[in-house]
Amino acid sequence: MQETVLVQIPGQPWWKRWWGILIILILGTGTIFTLWFGALVYSNVKMIRSGALKPLSSYNSDFTGSGAAAGTASKGAQLIRPENATMGKGDHTIVEFGDFECPFTAKEFPVIRPLMEKVLGVKFVFRNFPLTTIHTHAYNVALAGTCAKAQGKFWEYHDQVFLNQTDLTDTALAHYAQTAGLDTDKFATCFSDKTYKDEVARDAQDGYALGVRGTPTFFIDGFKVEGAIPTDAWTVILGKLGISVN
Repeated sequence: MQETVLVQIPGQPWWKRWWGILIILILGTGTIFTLWFGALVYSNVKMIRSGALKPLSSYNSDFTGSGAAAGTASKGAQLIRPENATMGKGDHTIVEFGDFECPFTAKEFPVIRPLMEKVLGVKFVFRNFPLTTIHTHAYNVALAGTCAKAQGKFWEYHDQVFLNQTDLTDTALAHYAQTAGLDTDKFATCFSDKTYKDEVARDAQDGYALGVRGTPTFFIDGFKVEGAIPTDAWTVILGKLGISVN
């Protein structure tokens, strides 16, 4: 009687299994987007410095999305809504569509944030544009930011997130609320109930309608500029508007 020998067939490598292929596709999509948007940033900055970037159209803060600046904007899209987080005031407006988990938005943070403090005559506006397909925490952070805004602490919370962007877990978001001086019980209820989910959705919908493709995207009076803008490029842009950067 022959002895039965069991031959163990090795399993497929992880990258050939369905979940491995899915991981590769997800990572590949994120890498392609990052490379594409990085090239777009470089192109925009080059155009700003050369003076080749021109205003797309003239519009103000109640722009409805029907002009050339919006591209294929749907009816009813707004550049600024009353509930949006703002800082400063003046005849000029800078609107940023940002993603709290985006590395480009984080790169822009130490540049744009000081400008908000020292440039006069400009109204700064932040709107949420969470890229949820590549940033798993972006939507929750956007919700957390709206909860902070409800307590009058948006910019304090905004700063805490970008200073600690490597940790965006729900536990960390609650900690940043405490550090930013929020009522943590109210924050926790607001966050868990997704109280301002409709506001986050409106920001994203307006962004898509206005032609936002990645973050950060800025609308600077008549200019739509995509990507992280360095300080010298801001000096050029604001200079064209007659605004001095001290």
